[in-house]
Amino acid sequence: MITKVFRGTVLLISVFLLLWGSVFSQTFLPSRLKSNLSQKGINSGLVYTGDYFQIADGGLAHRQAYLSNFDLTFDIDAEKLLKLPNTTFFLYLLGNKGQSPSEFAGDAQTLSNIDAPDDFKLYEIWIRHVLFNEKISMLAGLYDLNSEFDVINTGGLFVNSSHGIGADFAQSGTNGPSIFPTTSLGLRLCYHENNFVFRTAVWDGVAGDPERPKGTHVRLAATDGVLVSNELGYHIDSPNAFEYPSLRFILGSWFYTQKASHLSEIGFERNWGVYTFVEKTLLTEAADPAQGLSFFMRMGMANKNVNQFSFYNGGGLVYVGPFASREKDRLGLAFACAHNSPVFRNLVPETKGNEFVSELTYQMPVNTFLTVQPDIQYIVNPGAVGNVKNALVPGFRFELAF
Repeated sequence: MITKVFRGTVLLISVFLLLWGSVFSQTFLPSRLKSNLSQKGINSGLVYTGDYFQIADGGLAHRQAYLSNFDLTFDIDAEKLLKLPNTTFFLYLLGNKGQSPSEFAGDAQTLSNIDAPDDFKLYEIWIRHVLFNEKISMLAGLYDLNSEFDVINTGGLFVNSSHGIGADFAQSGTNGPSIFPTTSLGLRLCYHENNFVFRTAVWDGVAGDPERPKGTHVRLAATDGVLVSNELGYHIDSPNAFEYPSLRFILGSWFYTQKASHLSEIGFERNWGVYTFVEKTLLTEAADPAQGLSFFMRMGMANKNVNQFSFYNGGGLVYVGPFASREKDRLGLAFACAHNSPVFRNLVPETKGNEFVSELTYQMPVNTFLTVQPDIQYIVNPGAVGNVKNALVPGFRFELAF
């Protein structure tokens, strides 16, 4: 195992140095290009993310995996470009490649949030229009619900997928809800008044085409039904330079109009769920208000008769600027727990009560375009089924932003 770890480490460092040199030599060209596009109302973003993980102990196999994620986005101000006031176009191209570390760890919550089949495709394309001094906005198109629904700002630091969207919601749908890596057509309405926000949206009930997992597919069928989600939120923005809100509280719900098969495969029921979370700034440093400690806590429920996980809870702490000389670094500790439904446990007697994941991570911006992030996760009862040994999974993430 030591030899495999050594070889993997050497490979990772080699890729890291190659990318460093490549980006350093081309830093100024993207800057000029982005400036010219911005003057025309087109703001672009190009980000490459790489993850390396080693199943050091437990799991299904002591293997290593490298996976990558490529994001190319265009945010277009239609007033500047096309003389359409209060209107924005958004285009998002997504590329993924590599092997899933969860195949070796055996976990159900997906230990890397860039874990996806090899593909390069159109991921999102939508139009947004705002009214009444931005109190009301409407959005339509291929749209990732997790870009606005069930989004925990503080949880965005972590690598495990369950801190991006709860396992209770993520597991739903024939081909998953409209989230990474497959979106569906949606229509969203948002109302914002002072510290309150209300969102409601409807999507095609089956994201993409389950029979054609690669590429972008819009397949509208009467049997798909629709997914409906609502969210009511209250927030108080940070009064200083701290990047997380002083307080944010969310209540959300979702349901599919097309009924899902009962876990017993006898009969059908409507799939639904509810969730709530809170995130709060606990303290900021007097010497530098951009540094401080924030926490989040989330709970969610899903129909126990049609979902493996009927309850989820998770939470974590993030400290921005843990060291005086590293004011932009972020240190985080979090947990995520997906609980098997009682119906699933009765049908599959060898199941465990839950899958519990703890994650410790440290993010370090090296310069304006490179960020590195050592990460370690410990997974108790991987998959929450069978007799899989607890998995220890150290890893490393780096991100290149152009």
